[in-house]
Amino acid sequence: MASNHVRVLDWLRQGNTAVSVLREIATAECSLDHESLDARTDKAVEHLRAVLVAADALPQRDEQLVAAERWTAAAVAAIADPSDRHTIQAFATWTHLIRLRKYSRRKPITAGQTVPARRSVKAAIDFLAWLRAEGPGS
Repeated sequence: MASNHVRVLDWLRQGNTAVSVLREIATAECSLDHESLDARTDKAVEHLRAVLVAADALPQRDEQLVAAERWTAAAVAAIADPSDRHTIQAFATWTHLIRLRKYSRRKPITAGQTVPARRSVKAAIDFLAWLRAEGPGS
């Protein structure tokens, strides 16, 4: 079985997106932080992030929590009505994200822990949309 460093070198030789990100970090075109990597959605970059965290080049963070926060932000941004957007943002934050953040302080949350929150937020979005469609004057 190949040692870890041989596998990493083989992975880098594949010329994936992670290689170009490493090149950008090395030439200071891109900073070495989670935010810079967040701008890229490639799976190779996610693997690179895991390698950088394991090597202590990046701090640990709860990736499932970050994914839940991103999903919530995208779901809220897709709501056309500003009042509904505000309502759902408050609901998602104070009902679900605050709880997930609390759990995350103890240990990383799982993808399964985010599913009920997403379903609940999606149901609230759908309910408000239904109310708008069926409300007065429709």
